[in-house]
Order: sequence, then structure tokens, then C-alpha cells
Amino acid sequence: MVELSVEDYFKLGVFSTLDLFNNGNFIFSKFWYSPFFPYKYKLLPGSKEDLSGSVIGGYNLGINRYINETKRKAAITAFEFLTSKEMQKRIVIEHKTFSGIPSIYDDKEVCSVIDCEIFREAQLIIRPMNKLKNYNKYSERFRNNVYDFLYGNKTASEVLKNIDDISRIYYISLNPKESFLGLFIIIITFISSVIMLLSLLFLRIENYKEKLNFLSNDFWVLSVLGACIMMSALYTEIGEIKVIKCHFKPILLCIGYTLNLIPILHKLIINFPEKNIISRWISKHRYIFISIFLIMDIVGDCLYFVSPYNIKEDNVIHGKIFHICKMNNSFGQVLVYCMLLFRVLIFFTVIFLVFIEWNIDETKKDVKFLLSAITVDLLCYAIIFALKYSKIKQNNYIAYYVIYSIIVIIFSISNYVFLYAIKIIRSYLNENSEEEQLLKRIKNQFKNTFHTQIKSNQQENGCVSDYSTSKESRDSKYSKDSERSSMDSYRKSKGKMSSSYTYHNISQKLLSYHNQHSLDSITNRNSVI
Repeated sequence: MVELSVEDYFKLGVFSTLDLFNNGNFIFSKFWYSPFFPYKYKLLPGSKEDLSGSVIGGYNLGINRYINETKRKAAITAFEFLTSKEMQKRIVIEHKTFSGIPSIYDDKEVCSVIDCEIFREAQLIIRPMNKLKNYNKYSERFRNNVYDFLYGNKTASEVLKNIDDISRIYYISLNPKESFLGLFIIIITFISSVIMLLSLLFLRIENYKEKLNFLSNDFWVLSVLGACIMMSALYTEIGEIKVIKCHFKPILLCIGYTLNLIPILHKLIINFPEKNIISRWISKHRYIFISIFLIMDIVGDCLYFVSPYNIKEDNVIHGKIFHICKMNNSFGQVLVYCMLLFRVLIFFTVIFLVFIEWNIDETKKDVKFLLSAITVDLLCYAIIFALKYSKIKQNNYIAYYVIYSIIVIIFSISNYVFLYAIKIIRSYLNENSEEEQLLKRIKNQFKNTFHTQIKSNQQENGCVSDYSTSKESRDSKYSKDSERSSMDSYRKSKGKMSSSYTYHNISQKLLSYHNQHSLDSITNRNSVI
């Protein structure tokens, strides 16, 4: 026989107590009332006379709100019968159970069967089952905290604080009395967004237009606005977590990302060394190009509502309950992976185009800063992906929120700085420098020399035009014969060339694109082709 201490007896669970009841191996025991046990029941003693406490339990009755009126009236009639005093009296007498009608315990017939004094004096306490999704877990945590006070080293104030923690839902609040964290993050986000939007005024200042010529003004507005929208996703983490907030967060991140980066992708595509049908179409339909990505985002985000997020409500972290968004549906999880893969493909497309256009003098600095932004973005995505599948969110929601907020802010601000703000800073620093003035003089001198050379070439072409005309007439017959034989040779060799167009040829072509130094040469190359 195992000897138990007083502490162990008080901590016994339901099934262990039932074993004691069945064996009769006890003197006093705190348990639920049941007419099936052949024992006497007394109320629990309180700290004062006539003070006690008993928890009420049982079954709840309800009526389906979706049934028709006829069935609803029939259900009400049945409830009226079951809860009538006559029926309750019969249930108490025949089954010796509790009734919610106190006057029944004044009936002599009832008191001849049960001990009415216990039922009359019982001070019933209703369990707050409607406040928590899993009351059993709450009850267990409540009792464990009480045990920590009775048998452990915790003070009454500590235990009461812990009990309050498990009976309420915690979230990131803007109330500074609870925590400065939420308010601090929102202030940082708001101030950063205001600075970003106000910086768009530099687009109207003449001295800064030359540095901001990588994109058109409207595309710069879209790009900066996208960075602000991405940061605004942090607002969904403030306050009580709801399903609609779980859906709005990816919507804001996706649309913000699209507006921020796709204008850059548009510029890289139209600067591709060889013009083609796709690049020409994108150049002429710039807003349709961006709209395609936005529509894809909206469709993908709307599909989330087909398999909506769930709120995980019993996520206990350090004794506090936090709600978190959880996607348990397989379709929703696949959709999340598809949206993530789509972003990764855009990243690598941009990286490929950056490699192709790396040495173009007109956009060299813009492309290098763009690569810096993409590098930071990839690191941020990797950290967010690691956070998603780590246990930080389940084990410490506050730490998760801090890390996640920092990553989103870095993601947005780094894109803004490397793509837009750095050009304003460079323009401001170089505005009055001697180097900048020297470059402007050289540039103007080069333009004058270039125009002079064009005029002299036009005059020389006028002098030799007669000679060229006579020479063409003499050689026309010969050139036609040569052209015919060349075309025959080209047709024969074309098949051989196409079959030998290997990976080496493609890599050589890409390297030639990579070594291109001017957009003008790209234009000339395409005009010759």
C-alpha cells in the first residue's frame, strides 16, 4: 500500500477519488453529489458560520434556432413540461437529484425522500464554462495555482495574478498601462510611413529629378506607397485577434509587395538588351502589367476565405492566454506555399535581370542598390519563414511579435531606402560638389562635340553621294548574284547552326548582355536586328 501525504490526497483527480469511494477507504472526501453512493453528504465548511460554497453542474437545454415555427413551439411546450414544478418534484423523488426550483425543498413529500436541508442551504456557484473554450484545462490550471499557494512557496498575490492571467485573453495593446510595446511599434510605423509619403515631394523639385529618373513619377509613388502598405500589416497584430485580421495581414503584405517591387521589374524588362514582343507590350501597357500582378494577389487572397484561418484560443504562454491565427486546412496551406513560391520567382527574375543589366552605365548605380534591396528582402523572407515553422510563436508570443515587427519594418524601410531615398540623399550631397559641377561641364561639352561631329558627317556624305550612286549602278548586278548565293549558303547552314545552339552559346549571349555598357547600344543592336 502506497502512503499518501495530506497534500497528495488534496491533489487527487476524479478517477483516483472514485477508487477511494469504491473501496470505502476514506473518512471525508470532497466530491460531486450522487444518489448512487451510499454515503452521507454535508456542505463544505467555510471560514465563517453559515458560509459555504458548492459548484453547480449538469446539462444545458437549448432550441435549434434554424427549425421552423411549428417545431419551435413543440420544443417550447416540451421544455415547459420538463421544467414544471410537478415534473421537477417527480424527478427529485424518483431519481434523488437536484432541481433548480428552490420551493421544492419545502415540500414534505420530497423531504421524506432526500435531505432537504443540504439543498436549501447550498450556496451554488456556476462554473464559467461559457467564457472559455476548454473549461477543463482552465479548471486544472486554476487548481494547480491554488495548490502552489497551499503547498508551494507562492504568495496569495502571485497566485491571484496567475489566476487572473488564465481567465482572460491577452493581446498586444495600445494601452501604455499594460505595455509600451504595441504603442511603440505603431508610433515607429506611423512616423516612418509619414516620412516616406512626404519624401515624394522631391519628385517635384527640379534639382532631384535627374537622380530620380530610373522610374517615372507615378511609378515612384506606387513603389513608396507599397512600402507603406507592407508596414501597415503590423496594425493587424494590435488588439484582439480575429479571423478578419488573420486574412487582412497577408492581403496587405502581398499588395504592398507588388506595388513596391513590380514597377522596378517593369523597368528592368523594358531595358532588356533585345527587344521582343513581350517587352514591347509591357512598355506600352505599363498599368495593365502591374494590374495583372494585383489581380493575382486579390484572387489568391480571396481564395483564403474558401479555407479561412482559425483562431487558436488555448495557446498558453507563461501562464497567459494568447490567440494566434492558425491555418489548419490543407488547401489553405497549399495556397500559402504557392503565394510564397510566386514571390520567390519574382525575386529570382529580378536578380536575373539585374545580372543582365549590371554594367549599363545609365542604370548601373540603380541596379546595384536594387540588388542590395533584394538581398535584404531575401534575408527577411528567410527569417519570416523560419519564424512561421518555429515554436517561438507558441512559446513566447511577445518575442515573436517583436521579431516579426522588426523584420517587416526592415523589409519596408530597406526597400524604400535602397530604391528611392538613397537617390535623394546622393543628390543632396552632390548638389554643390565640385565633382558634380565638373561632370556636368564634361557632359555638356560632350553633347556639343557630338552635335558638331554629326553636322560634319552630313556634309561629307553630301560630297560623296554622286560617286556612291555611280558605284552602286556598276555593282548592282554583282551584288544580286552574291546575295542569291549567300542566301543559299545561309539556308544550308541554318539547320546546322540551330542544332549546335548549345548551352555554351546561350551563356555567351548572356555574358554579352551582361557586358553591355549603354542603353544606346542596346537600341542600335535591336534596330540592326
